Amino acid sequence: MLQLTNANPQTDLIPVNQTIRIPNINDLEFNPANKTMYVSSLDLEASPSRNCCIYIIGPANLIIDNITTRGYDLEFNPANNNMYAITTPKGTVSVINGKTNQVIDTVLGLADDPRFLKLKFNPANESMYVYGTDPISGVANLSVLDITTNKVKENISIGFGGEYLEFNPANNNFYMPISDSDSVLVIDGESNRIIDNITVGDGPLIPMFNPVNNNIYVTNTDSSTVSVIDMSNKVIDNIVIPDPVSLEFNPANNKTYVSSGRSDVISVLDSSNRLIQNVSLIGNGGVFDLGFFMTPQLGFNPANTNMYAGNPHQTCNTVTNSSGFSSTCTSTVAVIDSTNNTVIANVFTGAAGNFKFNPANNNMYATRGQFINVGGDDILVIAEK
Repeated sequence: MLQLTNANPQTDLIPVNQTIRIPNINDLEFNPANKTMYVSSLDLEASPSRNCCIYIIGPANLIIDNITTRGYDLEFNPANNNMYAITTPKGTVSVINGKTNQVIDTVLGLADDPRFLKLKFNPANESMYVYGTDPISGVANLSVLDITTNKVKENISIGFGGEYLEFNPANNNFYMPISDSDSVLVIDGESNRIIDNITVGDGPLIPMFNPVNNNIYVTNTDSSTVSVIDMSNKVIDNIVIPDPVSLEFNPANNKTYVSSGRSDVISVLDSSNRLIQNVSLIGNGGVFDLGFFMTPQLGFNPANTNMYAGNPHQTCNTVTNSSGFSSTCTSTVAVIDSTNNTVIANVFTGAAGNFKFNPANNNMYATRGQFINVGGDDILVIAEK
């Protein structure tokens, strides 16, 4: 039987610990080689000569350096300790030395000013994959970079592609949901060829790998299901979830957490692909429903094994004054205890987008924004107490 757990009393509502101001954030990525956080930005206020910036945040949560190139997606390469960044102009990839923070190479030959979306490292063949779309035709391409020479060694034509890419180390395949065709493309990580096109639910969006059962999970936003794909690339289950958006695996309890685009619950799945629990994110002072589809994100904190969930619906704290009642409303980040899947705190962040854990200081970072890949102008630091 499903359990529904609710948020704790209003006294558990706490403020965000710190805010780091960075304009027009795109992505965050931790660099274990020098224990800093990289933040890519399209700083439109910077002078063209600076072409700023990829900002670098130290363990004390201060900006300690910047790299003068406007950045999009970031990916760390553990094989050579370099950071890769999709940069402008002309859709190039900058290779950044992970210890000195110097740009040591620029990868060309990808396409003529494509709209790149994602970088993904393949540990099986130690190659970097760069996904992007042609700005005119909309046709997508997946470029394979040789990390020794920093040259494009192969281009995989995707057709009209999706936005997200996930790697399954158990079978060395990449998975890319294609929303327009309600399918998931499978790309062999050895031959770099499309080997399958799997029919899933309506509007597939985000894939996730589950290391316990070696399955790929895909949220189908328009059919309210999560499709489960096994290692043989067969759909073995379709789990009913209200308006699923993003997924996050919790290695502390081997559960998968799924956020919803229109409801105030986080669904919890076990590794037998059963929906076992719904965690309510409704605030204790009332909820203002924005009335349209949101894209709340999730983030796991291995330091305390808590799950962090963006709650775009506004939590209102009602106070009494001489004129009657007034309410102060804001969006929050719900902190979920993974031992019992209950909300133990709500952090007053305002709208929170993508999450990234910083193992150098055990802080959780959240970009300000209510939608996937919309970071706003702040990094919200949620520090451990």
